[in-house]
Amino acid sequence: SALFKTDYPDLTRDVLIKKLYHQGQPNKFLASFFRFIIKNQGHPYCQSLITSAFDSFVEKYVIPFDQANELPVHLIGGVAHHANQYLRKILTQKNLQTGLIMESPIAGLS
Repeated sequence: SALFKTDYPDLTRDVLIKKLYHQGQPNKFLASFFRFIIKNQGHPYCQSLITSAFDSFVEKYVIPFDQANELPVHLIGGVAHHANQYLRKILTQKNLQTGLIMESPIAGLS
């Protein structure tokens, strides 16, 4: 899309493959796109991407716990913090309790 090309004009297929397969820490490289997604969260594609990713996360990592329906779900990290409205909506849809959502564990110590 034009929005993406504006923010990442030098990102070509070759650059993407090099960063993902030939340089260290591809997870950090991919995570760097989150700023773009949040900045453009009003766009239907970004909304769908965020929602489907969190839905998959909850299905894979939260629902399998025996007490998932009994205990609140607490989340820590920048992604959870900046997209908390999406997380809250998904947790509610799955009849799960939303606990604390913090950007960093240090925030909970004050």
